[in-house]
Amino acid sequence: MTSSIEPCITAKFAVVPYGPVELEGFLMPNGEFRQSLNSTARALGVKRVGGDWIATMRQLATGESLEQAKPVAAGVPGENAPKSSNGLIEVSTGISGVGCKAQTLNLNTVIAFWGHVARSGGKYANSALELLQIGAKVSLEGSYREAFGITDSRTMQEQLLDAWLDLEQLKRRPLISRNFAEHVLRVTGHNVYGKSNYLRVIISELIWHRIPEEIYNEMMDLNPVTRPCFYKADGTPVGYRQYAHSALLADDAFRDAVRPIAASAEAILSCAPGKEQGGYKWTLDRLDALHPRFRKRGKQRLKNKDQGLLL
Repeated sequence: MTSSIEPCITAKFAVVPYGPVELEGFLMPNGEFRQSLNSTARALGVKRVGGDWIATMRQLATGESLEQAKPVAAGVPGENAPKSSNGLIEVSTGISGVGCKAQTLNLNTVIAFWGHVARSGGKYANSALELLQIGAKVSLEGSYREAFGITDSRTMQEQLLDAWLDLEQLKRRPLISRNFAEHVLRVTGHNVYGKSNYLRVIISELIWHRIPEEIYNEMMDLNPVTRPCFYKADGTPVGYRQYAHSALLADDAFRDAVRPIAASAEAILSCAPGKEQGGYKWTLDRLDALHPRFRKRGKQRLKNKDQGLLL
C-alpha cells in the first residue's frame, strides 16, 4: 500500500478543532493544508477505518467517478472502488512508533468525501451533513463580514460552536411528544412527566448522548444545575437545570440534527417490546446503529452522566 503512495514528506502537524470534532491536520512545505485519512473518517463516528473507507477516499482524491463504487447505505463506502492512490500523500508526523507516518488528503477531497457520505443515506450520513453545515455557516457568515467590512474577534472554534449553540434566543422547543412519552413508559417503566431521577439518564441515552460530544459538554458547562435534588458521593449536584437542553441550540442544529434523533427514537420505541422483554436494550441497540452514542454506561466514566434536564 505504502509503495504506491508519493514519497514521504516532512510536514508540520497540528490537532485542528472543528466544531464538535478534532482533526489531524498537516501544513506542507509548499503551504498546502492536508488532513489524515483516519481523522477524516473518524470525524463521522467511524471507529475502525478499514480498506473500504480508504478506497473511496483514494478514488475521490483522483477525481474519478464514484458511479461504480458500492453505495455507503450500509455504512461501508466504496467496497468496489478502484485502489488507485493518486492524490494521496504520505507525510511524516514527527511522532515515534506506529504513528510516525500518515496518509493525507487535500481539503477539497475531505469535503468531497463528507459530501459523498452525506448523500449516501447510510449510517454516517447525518454526521457528515452536520460537519458540512457547520462549515458552510461559518464560511457564509465570513463572506458577509468581509463584504461589509466587519471584523470578528471570535476564534474559528468559537464560531463553529456558535453554529450549534444560540444563547440569545433560548427558545422553548417541544422535543418529546405524548406518544413518545407513552412508549418510554411502556418500554422503561418510567414516566416522562413524573419525577424519576433515572429518567434523566434515559433521555440522555435516547437523544443527548448522540449529538457531538463537545457540544454536549459545552451545554453542561453553560447550563449548570440550579435546583439540586441530591448530591452524588463526589459532591456533584443532580437536579433541575435553568434551561432545557433544546433551548440552547441554534435553530438549524435543533431542526437538522436533534429532531431527527428524537424522531428515530420515537419510531424505534413504538416497535420495541415491553420492559419485561428487554425493550429498552432492544431500542438502544437499534438506535445506536442509526445515531451512534459518544459514550455508553459501563464503558466510559461519564462526566455528569445523570444530569440531563428533567423534561
